[in-house]
This record gives sequence, C-alpha cells and structure tokens, in this order.
Amino acid sequence: MKKYRLSAKLLAPLTVQSQRQSNAPGNLDYLPGSTLRGAFAAQYLRQMGRAGDPEFQANFLTEPICFPDLLPALTSSGVSRRLPLTVMSCKREPGFQTEGRHGVRDTLVLDAVNRLLQKKIEEHYYTCQVCRSDLKGFVGFWNGNPARPQRVTPSLFYQRHTGIDRLTGTVAQAVFFTTFAIADYCRLPGETDFTPQYLSGTLYLQDAQADFLQSLIHLGPIFAGADRTRGYGELEMDLAPEPPDAIDVLGWHESFARRFNHVSQDSIPAGVFFSMKLETAAILVDHFLRPSTDIILDIPDTEKVVEVIKVRTVRGWNTCWGLPKPDDLALAPGTVVLWRYRGDDITGLQQKLAELTITGVGLRLEEGFGRLSFCDPLHVQEVH
Repeated sequence: MKKYRLSAKLLAPLTVQSQRQSNAPGNLDYLPGSTLRGAFAAQYLRQMGRAGDPEFQANFLTEPICFPDLLPALTSSGVSRRLPLTVMSCKREPGFQTEGRHGVRDTLVLDAVNRLLQKKIEEHYYTCQVCRSDLKGFVGFWNGNPARPQRVTPSLFYQRHTGIDRLTGTVAQAVFFTTFAIADYCRLPGETDFTPQYLSGTLYLQDAQADFLQSLIHLGPIFAGADRTRGYGELEMDLAPEPPDAIDVLGWHESFARRFNHVSQDSIPAGVFFSMKLETAAILVDHFLRPSTDIILDIPDTEKVVEVIKVRTVRGWNTCWGLPKPDDLALAPGTVVLWRYRGDDITGLQQKLAELTITGVGLRLEEGFGRLSFCDPLHVQEVH
C-alpha cells in the first residue's frame, strides 16, 4: 500500500456536530473520517451508481478504504498532527517559542522517571521558565515540523439561532441556541490577507483504491457535515502521493535517553524505548467484546512503561438508516504510551511499527479510528 495526502479546500463553511441533540450540538473543529466516508459514499450514489455495485461494495464494505480525520492545515500541501496529551504550556502565554509565546514542554520523560526510578521530580519542571506561572495542558493541532513548530487553529465563526413555532411559523418562545462552523477562510500568523481554509490527512491505499477515489474527486466538489441544504459543507478535494513514514526507533531512543539522564541525573534502564500516540480516537474491545482501554501491540519482548490516556464517548448518526449509531467508549486522540523493547531485532521492530501505522488498532478502522504514530519528536526536546 502507498501513502497519500487527502486535502480539502473549503468552498463554504463546514459544521460537524459532535452531539446528536439539536439544542446542544457542540460542533467539531476538524472533519472526522466517518463523516468524510459518508460524503464520498454519497458522491458515488448521487453521480456514479448504486450501493449494490461491485465497485461500491469493494471500496466501502468488503475491503473498505480507511478514511482519515482531516485536520486544519496552514497550506494545501501541509499535514497537521494532534498534540500529545503529555504536552503542557504556560497558562498565561500558551504556545511555541517560535510564535513568540512562552514555549511548550512535554512531560513524558518526567512520567518515565517517576515510574522507572521512583524519583520525585523538582517542582520547577512544571512551571513556566519565562514568567514562573503554572503549566497547563496544551491541546489542539500543530504543523508537525519540530524545527519550527507552530500551532494550527482553524478560523471559526458562531451562529445564533431561534426556534420556529410549527403552528404559527413565527419565532418560538424561549428557544435560542448557538452553533459554530469552520470558516472557509483563515488568516495565517503574521499576515493581513485572508487565505482559503484547508483540511488535510494521510491514508494508505492500494492502486485500485486510489483510482477509485480520484474518479470521485474528478466529479466535482463533495458535501459533508450538517446544514448542507443551507449551502454549508462544500469541499474541493485533492489526492496526492506522499513519501512513506520513516520510523527511527534507535535515534528517538538515544534522544530520549539523553533527556532522561538530564532530568534524573541517572542512566536510563536497559532496553530500547519508543513512544506511541493516537492520532485519532481508538475503539478497543477485549476477548469478550467488552469496551477496553488496554492497548496491545502484540510485539514480543515489549512492555508498557507509561500510559497517559483520556477516555471519551464516540457518538454518530447513520443517515442511510435514519438512526443513531451505537455509542462506543474510546481512547481520545493524543493518548500517549511509552514502551520498552528488550529484544535485539530492531529492524523487525521498526517493520512491525510501520505495519501498525498502516493498519491501526481497534474497531471501525474504515471510519478513521485507531490511527497510530510512533516516536513523536515533541517528546525528546526540552522546550519548543
């Protein structure tokens, strides 16, 4: 399978509800893979054929394409990434130093020292080095460039709505709510002019799957999200090949070991350490199909060292059935696990991690759930 970048240029505002209740939708600031999958399926059914066609069955059901979450991006060719849950920043001036803020610090090495050496870390590691304020969790998206990191935040605008009385056709009493949407424009840092808003993500496709997606893209814009009858959700898609991921486990371990030694003043214990991060939510179950929060990589001589997890409920709506999807318990995006490998087959380990990057873990992979990445560069630098 080959790696591709799927990007969307917003031709109209985009709104994707995170709740099924219409009075409190809680819209998202990205395009989930499940919504993107439905948009491509609707494009096929509207312009190419029927659900019983072999081509539709192959690409959406029997050997489905695993659609990614599309995150806000700075340019049409950029691909953003989620910030790990271990990242913290100053509560007064949060942000990267390259943006003129007080810097971002990752605490995974502190958790590793506490777990492996049972050593208490000095309090100053959890305070801002500039203003001495407390550090707080720093969530969202970044550009994925460790040399010049930059936070990526989409432009949002809020809408106020009143309810309509079905009997009189006038404004209903005491019915007022607010929603927000991703704007079809944004203003890049340091610039005064507005530019189009882009969303992007990566996926792995066979040649036939890539040709199928290209045929749908060439039909014209696709429509995703809510309020499509009001002109929302129009997207201009683009699919382009990307170079494959290179996972350097030994290089990351050496950088992590140096930071471990700097923080603890002791050598790191034996083994090769590497980190794993959930780029999307992961729906996991045990052998009895019960919801689980235990990630298993199934790699010999590998053990967990630190887990920094957050649990969320995944909800959705099946437009075809006109019914809600079952609620699923999932690990939230940004979840981080530090692993230790005690074997001697580093090449085999890197190959297995590369395979997991393609296949993912858990259920509903075709909807973008369970996407992994390894050896995040944010974990091995002191301050960004």
